[in-house]
Amino acid sequence: MSKLVVFFSQTGRTKAVAEGIAEELRVPIESITCPQGKARIKPLRSHWQDSDLPVISSRLQNLDAFQEIILGGPVWAFNI
Repeated sequence: MSKLVVFFSQTGRTKAVAEGIAEELRVPIESITCPQGKARIKPLRSHWQDSDLPVISSRLQNLDAFQEIILGGPVWAFNI
């Protein structure tokens, strides 16, 4: 079964966990990035309320090649 770990990490904590999972499972890992400063809670919330989310980038190309995708992301304002 092919698996992939995909994560977004602003401080590096989620990245460390994602790397540990990928290493333990021996699967590829890819990161999602957001332009500098756009991932902060206050600006992101205002983008969300305006339905104007920041552009994210990733090298992900063909997700159909994987049967399972393990997704890691931050907890903002005590919510996932």
